[in-house]
Amino acid sequence: MQALAERYRPTVILVGRSPAPPEQEAAETANLTTAREIKAALLRGMGSQDKPAALAEVEAAYGRLLREREMRSNLRRLQRTGARVEYHSLDVRDEAAFAALIEGIYTRFGRLDGVIHGAGVVEDRLIKDKTVDSLRRVVSTKVDSAFVLSRSLRPESLKFLVFFSSVSGRFGNRGQGDYAAANEVLNKLAVLLDRAWPARVVAINWGPWDAGMVSDELRRQFQQRGVSLVPVDAGSQRLIEELNAGQKRAPEVLICGEDNQVMARAASTRVAG
Repeated sequence: MQALAERYRPTVILVGRSPAPPEQEAAETANLTTAREIKAALLRGMGSQDKPAALAEVEAAYGRLLREREMRSNLRRLQRTGARVEYHSLDVRDEAAFAALIEGIYTRFGRLDGVIHGAGVVEDRLIKDKTVDSLRRVVSTKVDSAFVLSRSLRPESLKFLVFFSSVSGRFGNRGQGDYAAANEVLNKLAVLLDRAWPARVVAINWGPWDAGMVSDELRRQFQQRGVSLVPVDAGSQRLIEELNAGQKRAPEVLICGEDNQVMARAASTRVAG
């Protein structure tokens, strides 16, 4: 999104489940950088002499603080490009709320030129260890929100709709049966909509990015398996190239790290519906 904002300076409307971060971080932690310093400050602020805060509560507060820092930094970077930036906090699985937001965009601006759907959560488990609630959460976050877009967008004025899918939908991945299934639904929804709509609709089956949901542990696992990560700058550039030069009737595209020879060979072939 940063690369798109720098190039086109659009009105950017971001939607996420996390609450919008405060404009400024609390003074007690604003200048702290290490996990130890931050957690100590949170512990002092959350508890009392009679009843110190539980370690689980401190860990949860620390996680929220890091997420707020990241969101605040990302929003400010986007704003510095000259783009107009809005952030709306809602659960995209809530059809009524998500559809109402989309309708409000059309009411305020008269059109919606492009949409990038990047919703997703991972809760990796083997099928035998999966709960029904977890499976539903993983699948619905991607699939239900995509179906809301398919019903709420106005294709006659839309220029593009991009689904951020995953190579797991194409090749599978251990512990990701639910996540792979959700991504394959996006792939086939892109085929259907690209046939029916004048807009370009594409599901990009990304290899793992060196950011976002990829933890240090996942990085180690990918390295052991010979799977290279997609650098953020390279991935952003490929997205722009796909939007500018990608072809109608090529609704499924695979983009992965350069060292993944098996995936790289598959990436040279677009899957047209």
